[in-house]
Amino acid sequence: MPPDSFRVGVYSILPARNQVIGPEGRQKIEPRVMQVLLCLAARAGDVVSREQILQEVWLDSVVSDEVLTVAIQKLRRVLGDDAKDARFIQTVPGRGYRLNELTREPAGTQQETARPSRASLSWKAMLWAGALMVGALASILFSRGSPPRVDTRQPARIAIHPPPEAVAESFVISPDGRKLAFIAPNADGVDSIWVRELESGSTELLAGTENVWQLLWSPDSLRIGFGAASQLKRVSLSGGTPETVSETPFRGGSWSDDDLLVFTGAWGKLFRMAADGGEPTPLAVEDGLGGDVYRACPSFLPDNSHFLYLAYDAFERGRIFVGSLESPKSVFVVESDSPAHYDAGHLLFVRSGVVHAQPFDTEKLMLYGEPKVLGAQLMSAEVGGTRTSLSVSRNGILALRGGSAPAGQLVWYDREGRELARIPQPASGEYVNPSLSPDGRTIAANRRDPATGNVDIWLIDVESSRASRFTTAPSFETDLVWSPDGERVAYGAYRDGQHGVWLQSAGGGNETLLWQVPRELVYGAIPTDWSRRDIVLVDLTNFRFGSWAVPVSGETEPRPVVDAGSPGWGAHLSPNGKWLAYSSTETGTYEVFVMGFPDGTNKKRISLHGGTHPRWRQDGKELFFWGGANRVGTVMRVDVAEEAFT
Repeated sequence: MPPDSFRVGVYSILPARNQVIGPEGRQKIEPRVMQVLLCLAARAGDVVSREQILQEVWLDSVVSDEVLTVAIQKLRRVLGDDAKDARFIQTVPGRGYRLNELTREPAGTQQETARPSRASLSWKAMLWAGALMVGALASILFSRGSPPRVDTRQPARIAIHPPPEAVAESFVISPDGRKLAFIAPNADGVDSIWVRELESGSTELLAGTENVWQLLWSPDSLRIGFGAASQLKRVSLSGGTPETVSETPFRGGSWSDDDLLVFTGAWGKLFRMAADGGEPTPLAVEDGLGGDVYRACPSFLPDNSHFLYLAYDAFERGRIFVGSLESPKSVFVVESDSPAHYDAGHLLFVRSGVVHAQPFDTEKLMLYGEPKVLGAQLMSAEVGGTRTSLSVSRNGILALRGGSAPAGQLVWYDREGRELARIPQPASGEYVNPSLSPDGRTIAANRRDPATGNVDIWLIDVESSRASRFTTAPSFETDLVWSPDGERVAYGAYRDGQHGVWLQSAGGGNETLLWQVPRELVYGAIPTDWSRRDIVLVDLTNFRFGSWAVPVSGETEPRPVVDAGSPGWGAHLSPNGKWLAYSSTETGTYEVFVMGFPDGTNKKRISLHGGTHPRWRQDGKELFFWGGANRVGTVMRVDVAEEAFT
């Protein structure tokens, strides 16, 4: 079952200083020691092994365990902590260290607490986040005496519980830094917009925003634009019915002070449009990447003419460019796994799950100086980029997606949703895209090397939990699927600038090319199923061409299996080969459909309020999928009888 809350760290950006605020006031500490605190703070409340800390903090050095022992001692000395009676950093014998989460009383409960300033934050459930630096972010630690006054310079982490209990994926902080808009299911299980007042802690559902996809704030923080049902809409926080601004699909964008929108539409194309509506105008961009690249998440710079955007394909690290409303010429800025944001003279970007801030010249459109680490964040990992949730207000409030456990934690559940066991996490990185072998003895999963960004496939023995690297090439290999007999595997790979699907024995050996995808079709090929008909189903990740069937025999040519007018993805064939289950956005949001194979007849919609990632039970009598329109949600199941589709 998914967690019933998500955590967003809300911070204020400070000049770059390696400091903590402890019982003795501000104290400067060594960068490596600060990084140890960052490592623990990113997993506050959880045990972090010595090996994991050493690998993350001293990745570029060969050191002994003693350096970590000394670093912990220095942190305790700064914090006024006692190893025998630890309030902050607890030693867990044989396992590692744990940074304890502390609860702070709301502002105003202490007699001497000052009235917060306009941009300051006070919450009923303010959880201590630990020392993060930005450029650096200064951290707050609580002394044994009265708690310090609330101050915009003090970062805090809050747990946001979207009612009803559900996972909330997308969020955007308002320009004034006072509100956080996020997407979560309403009482009927339909994704809707919720707004949380950060100062009061109150959360409100915005009526009429069902099936929402992406969010953006107006510059005055009074309205929210959003995508729903292949339309761009907007709603006022003061009430009223949402209104349709455009019939153009909306995949995220930015709203300027001049009431102009720049946004990503269908197929990763950029558009501009008046915020009050009108005909969207395609934006020509000359960034040297060609047409098969997804350009996403534009964000206006202060001049309201230039904007940042993320360009990426499915298997390469993203790149941040500056585009312009006045000229098609784009300027490359930096490599990043996620969209970038500008604030207070700095560009915020992400590499291997770590958020950085670096001085940025908005006139010369270039970085200068050195990047500073904000801190590692937990995230929803994707093979082609981490896509860390990151949002910044105009007054320097930074919101980051976080949590108390890695997004790539592999967990066994029973049919009632009870957790049975967990697969041990690697010392660095995390597992994503798991695939269980037909005999249930081996799990294949992707794992990204945090140092290089390269993605490999690892095999995990179910009985012993021992993991071994299956692919070792210095390129991306991803989304392994097993042959029905478990003897062979297929996976997507990026070789010499071109995407393809490769075959290999499950025991290892030489790989052979199954399908070299034509360049004009794709910027990513992801296998989703190997059916008993000896067909490998492959997603082409520009979504225009959907799922394709690739015969392993090579006797016939690959062909699309879902109508191009309603592109589908994540296709799986039923065990008897008669029915194809897949996800599609033809209704305006992700839903699961089933249709006859190979003729496409008797198409039925299976999900009610969104659904993705369909999977058949081995005997074909049940179909499982993730409920929810935002590609995450509760695991659902449907009983299947052949007569239901005839």
